[in-house]
Amino acid sequence: MAGRTRESLVTAPQKERIVAAESVPLRNNLIQLSSLAQKFGNRLSAAETELGNRMKLTQAEQTRELLPWETKSTFLQQMQAREFSGYTWQNEKELDRLIANQKAGLAWTDAERNRAQELAVAEQNYKNTLKLNSYLGYGDVFELDWNKEIA
Repeated sequence: MAGRTRESLVTAPQKERIVAAESVPLRNNLIQLSSLAQKFGNRLSAAETELGNRMKLTQAEQTRELLPWETKSTFLQQMQAREFSGYTWQNEKELDRLIANQKAGLAWTDAERNRAQELAVAEQNYKNTLKLNSYLGYGDVFELDWNKEIA
């Protein structure tokens, strides 16, 4: 403004009117930009919310898809512990049968008592192997309950 009016005689009120007249389109543009910024801000907020919801759903889906692999890993760790300890599924069923007979009121013979003790020692070795695998960093090892229904 000063460059355009330097060589001419312009009073202060004239200068103010010129500035006011030239600033009207700029103010209108500023108003339009601020309304657009507000609209885009609202759209951006909605998009961020939608993205957050989709991320939660994706994370839940990945967790659900990972479950069979975690179960398989746990099963393999149990199989490895059984292999190392010598405590087989048959041994477990035999020990369970002996304990069930005792709970039912049947007395053990000396041979059954000795066998139950051998199986209990083997079971403890199996559990210790599971704990050792967990301690060594093979993940959280837990024993699967095959009698529990899967939901």
